[in-house]
Amino acid sequence: MIRYSLCVDDTDDLTKKTSTGKIAEHIKKEAESLGSVIDYGITRHQLLLDDAIVYTSHNSSMCFSGSISEDQLSRLWEKAADIIMAEKAETADPGLCLCRLDQLKFPEKLLAFGKKAQRSVIKKEEAYDLARSVGGTRLEEFGGTGIGVIGALAGAGLRLSGNDGSIRGKSGIGTCQTTLSAAEMKNRLGVSHIIERSGAVLPPDTPVYIEDYAKIVLLDHRLVAVAKRNEADGFELCKKSDLYTGDKKTGAWELGCSFFKRDNDEEECLDDLDKTCCNCLYRRWTREGYRCSIEKR
Repeated sequence: MIRYSLCVDDTDDLTKKTSTGKIAEHIKKEAESLGSVIDYGITRHQLLLDDAIVYTSHNSSMCFSGSISEDQLSRLWEKAADIIMAEKAETADPGLCLCRLDQLKFPEKLLAFGKKAQRSVIKKEEAYDLARSVGGTRLEEFGGTGIGVIGALAGAGLRLSGNDGSIRGKSGIGTCQTTLSAAEMKNRLGVSHIIERSGAVLPPDTPVYIEDYAKIVLLDHRLVAVAKRNEADGFELCKKSDLYTGDKKTGAWELGCSFFKRDNDEEECLDDLDKTCCNCLYRRWTREGYRCSIEKR
């Protein structure tokens, strides 16, 4: 079996008829149909938010890794390419990266590229140059400007690090508004441990509350749940809205906007509330907070 990572980026546009996450899910299912064993699931990797970068709303890439028989690896690429071409938005700039780990000569360079994409603006040519030099890495674009290859390669590097990204989807224990010991909660969620935001691991007997679901992250190549202090000075498992709070700093979470349309990919919504900018199809993440992508008249 061959170990690999596959990452896709920039397959959607403002119409959001699809999402990169949904396309990644489709590719993952095809990989499993080819006999691939997937590690953990799909991870979302946040890249740099900067006006110099053209991105739809989040500038994040979607990646999964696993193992597959060598004779199915090329078929996996073909399946992924077909899915992207069939489902991508018309004005999207998709990129696809497939990294064969046993042929990767310079994993540290790929990892460094992923980290660089989180803090710097990168040119498409740099992504192609790196993909050619590190070995075992196929990188291609599928229309538009093709700048999605940058995020696709970066996401593969960040997944390789084992210390970046959140797992796509919501993790629960079958019941809501429940308090369990950290040990039992860990087992019910299927994670290696539960940590505070400081990084400290909660002792096994620590009471931990779950409202309805928890957002799981990848840390040290393991699935980890993060807990925050609540108003009762106890611990409560973090949701997506707890882990992605940097965009709230302007306080521009408008209510009741007549232009509101809920994002068609529930995974991209921060909570269950309607008519808030954080869940709107037209919101765009920036360094300063949310920005509306359409002109309000």
